[in-house]
Amino acid sequence: MQTLEGKRIAFLIFDNFEQVEYTGVNELLEDEGAVTEIISPCDGPLQGLNHLDYGESFAVARTLDLVKAEDYDALVVPGGVVNADMLRADEASQELVRQFELQAKPVAMICHAPWLAVSAGVTD
Repeated sequence: MQTLEGKRIAFLIFDNFEQVEYTGVNELLEDEGAVTEIISPCDGPLQGLNHLDYGESFAVARTLDLVKAEDYDALVVPGGVVNADMLRADEASQELVRQFELQAKPVAMICHAPWLAVSAGVTD
């Protein structure tokens, strides 16, 4: 069984994202030894949502202008309609997904997040 110990995993989040799609997955990854961080096109703080209700705010570790796919072992993109719509329209987010695809690194997209993959042109 492969371990996640020391693997660097980025969560790509814009704002108004479905909070449990970050917190639940993040907890599982960290429990398995992964090192996670939130990256974003904006510098935050980012607002989590619990369906339509406001949840917690989260700090951004690094903005997209400071990261590249080589910095991480995998990428996770939580959903939420607003978050996914903003990411799919953001060229830097699209380019990051394309770079993960070119490097054959895992990308997990939850709920509405696959809109970004379509906009990035990495789907068949």
